[in-house]
Amino acid sequence: MIDLLRAIANWFSDLLENTRDLFLDFAHDFKKGGRPFRMKVAMVGSYVAICLATVVVFVPPGELNEIDAEVVESVSSLIGGRYFRVINRSDETWHDVVLVINGEYYTSWPRIRPGEKRAFYLSSFRSKRGKRASQQLAVRTLRIECKQGAFERRYGPR
Repeated sequence: MIDLLRAIANWFSDLLENTRDLFLDFAHDFKKGGRPFRMKVAMVGSYVAICLATVVVFVPPGELNEIDAEVVESVSSLIGGRYFRVINRSDETWHDVVLVINGEYYTSWPRIRPGEKRAFYLSSFRSKRGKRASQQLAVRTLRIECKQGAFERRYGPR
């Protein structure tokens, strides 16, 4: 066991030393390299920085999706107004489905089968007091709960 720990420690030590040597060699090449080399390094560095910034800025925060739900918010100009299109992408039928907006407005459906698409119009959501959700409601969170699990998405400020 001690030999294994020593081997792991030596491996990490070698890894750190090799990494340090790599950076020192790169710094030496950068100092001795001419303008074309420095321009190439700047272009590669800029590309990496743009890629990292894109991932940080545009990747949404993680969402709870235990039930393999796909949800799209949309607007129908002909009937109903704003709605959420919910698709069951799992292999299981969801039973006793409840959708909750902002923890206040609820609507339910008995079951959604695998692959089934269902539109839930904002006008079908009601508060516990029976008040209908407004078409201008700023949706901050949408939660889907059923016996098989839950889905939750947070939306940014509107």
